[in-house]
Amino acid sequence: MNDLNAKIESLNQWKGHEERVEEILSPLKVEGYHAVLDTGEPPANEGKPAPPGIHWMLARSNTPHSQLGHDGHGRRGGFIPPINLPRRMWAGSDIEFIRPLMVGEKVVRRSNFDSAVHKQGRTGNLVFVKLRHEYSIREEICLCEIQTLVFRDDFQRSPDPLRPFLLHRRRRLSRVTGPWSSAGDSSARLMQALQTRRTPQTL
Repeated sequence: MNDLNAKIESLNQWKGHEERVEEILSPLKVEGYHAVLDTGEPPANEGKPAPPGIHWMLARSNTPHSQLGHDGHGRRGGFIPPINLPRRMWAGSDIEFIRPLMVGEKVVRRSNFDSAVHKQGRTGNLVFVKLRHEYSIREEICLCEIQTLVFRDDFQRSPDPLRPFLLHRRRRLSRVTGPWSSAGDSSARLMQALQTRRTPQTL
């Protein structure tokens, strides 16, 4: 355990590693967003605000297949440190909406490693990693997301077939703030639904 703690301390020296990706926020992207969520919203026009939550569809990493890890994500060691635990899960996010992302503009995502913390769970070692994602237009930050990932050992076989499903459902959004949090349109209803907290369970 002391060796593991020492490794975690070394991971925290990974601060400063960054990933930068940019993409034009096209009307077609917004139409796809509304189609997936079946919002019934009209087609998007350039110069209009895009719906909150669309940042999850923007500026994704185009990692070559040969550089993917066994979990389908890019191999660790870029802006995410090389954590030697096989399973990766999304534990939660704190999102601050500062200003809308505008349709037709170039959106730049900058992602940085923030911290790593080790915990011992009922199922083994857990390493919680915080990442900071900033989405900007013309050098102005529009949205900031602090994402928490958890890296863990492989699941042990369980006689309960629902256990992996229940663990999967623990993902949640921790906090959402911004000008849409009290709006009355369909996008606001989406964000309010995402804010719904699920009762955390012990890992």
